[in-house]
Amino acid sequence: SDGGFVTDFGASFLHVSKGVEAGSALIATEWQRWLLDGIYEKRVDGKYRFRRVVVGLARKNGKSLLGSLAGIYGLIEGEAGAEVYAAAGDRQQARVVFNEAKWQVLNSPELAGICKVYRDVIEVPATGAIFRVLSSDAKLQQGLNPSTVIFDELHVQPNDDLWDALTLGSGARVSPMIIGITTAGFDFESLCGRLYQYGKSVASGEVQDDAFGFFWWEAPAGCDLNDRSGWESANPNLRLGLLDLEDMETSVLQSGESAFRRYRLNQWVRTSGECWLPQGAWESCAGDVVFDPDLPSFVGIDMALKHDSIAVVLAQPQDGKILMVVS
Repeated sequence: SDGGFVTDFGASFLHVSKGVEAGSALIATEWQRWLLDGIYEKRVDGKYRFRRVVVGLARKNGKSLLGSLAGIYGLIEGEAGAEVYAAAGDRQQARVVFNEAKWQVLNSPELAGICKVYRDVIEVPATGAIFRVLSSDAKLQQGLNPSTVIFDELHVQPNDDLWDALTLGSGARVSPMIIGITTAGFDFESLCGRLYQYGKSVASGEVQDDAFGFFWWEAPAGCDLNDRSGWESANPNLRLGLLDLEDMETSVLQSGESAFRRYRLNQWVRTSGECWLPQGAWESCAGDVVFDPDLPSFVGIDMALKHDSIAVVLAQPQDGKILMVVS
């Protein structure tokens, strides 16, 4: 694996950009070293084993920093004429990884000495290598020949167009590296949803694909929201003290269940999460009121079109309250 070279590169030239350790050398943690060793594993012919990689992590576990490390490494240590792209569903999201990379280059005398930094491009004149921003909301450019691609937050990709353009355009490279880094989504028919399900099939051995790398941290399905072991399963930085435990405790109380499972437990859900009640709000409405067949009642039916359940809800006003019967 070239993972050791990537971690050494980070420690030599990159720095922590945020938090209490901001400004210190970027020293990879044990789980990050394991991940990079896996991503950059090589075949016996010297080429990278994986041509496509999907990494799933809950928020605040350093996805953008890892993405910028992979991007800068591909820019500096990649083949001559390397083309590195920071890609995402929209330009603002695509700039997250790219701006992190710009900060790293500008704050490293060694990197700044060999790179030219522009608004949307980092260039290495000596090798002709470039690092550029691309997004799905921009007109796709023809003739791209990517050597390294960092797709940030795959779950917001509106369609397959940009993914296809970059993955299919890398065929002329000796050993291209396409890395999608994301949190979980809510639509299994989306690009990210299909890649997640494919990755699970590969990981389970159901599908044999040695060129697809799948690295996903998530809490066990159906786990209790307050299960601390579930928090650690989805947040490798939590057990290292690099993620604020108090913030997790606050989030589980104030966030809706769907949003917490998706963003903090990295679990796939059936809704985007904005409409869910805070944890315990529905349960707190339980009472001992009994349905009265002689009082007026109202029935609402939510029909399911795909990947959902039919809901039938009966509402009956009683003494200033509303009895709800749900099935």
